[in-house]
Amino acid sequence: MPASLLHRLRWCRVERCPNLEAVFPSDAVENCTLKTIWASDLLKAHCIWSKGLDLSLLPAWGGSGRYFESLQHQHLRSCPSLQYALPMWVASLPSLETLHIIHCGSLRHVFEQDEGMEHRPSSVEFPKLATIHLHR
Repeated sequence: MPASLLHRLRWCRVERCPNLEAVFPSDAVENCTLKTIWASDLLKAHCIWSKGLDLSLLPAWGGSGRYFESLQHQHLRSCPSLQYALPMWVASLPSLETLHIIHCGSLRHVFEQDEGMEHRPSSVEFPKLATIHLHR
């Protein structure tokens, strides 16, 4: 699906795609209105949001961009190659209520760790987070 159409999605479930390396392209963050992301049985996926986003190209980016304002639930299950669940450039997840990461054996960090990244938020806010479930 082209990134230009992703802004219409409210709910996305991706399952049993053994060769998928990233669920969404990095340029899909602009105007993202996803409320629920469900990804499971993605054997080769290293990330949900692909790397390589140039933040300076985003119209709302000023060092503290607010993306994924609608995201309420993220469920990741049986993604053995997943290295991180959320991109580092997310400065706030104001609607996130649920974060489930289950059977993702290669996961080392919830957020992408990229020391060379120019624009990194100093903290991330989760004002509505009610449930975190991490199970290796």
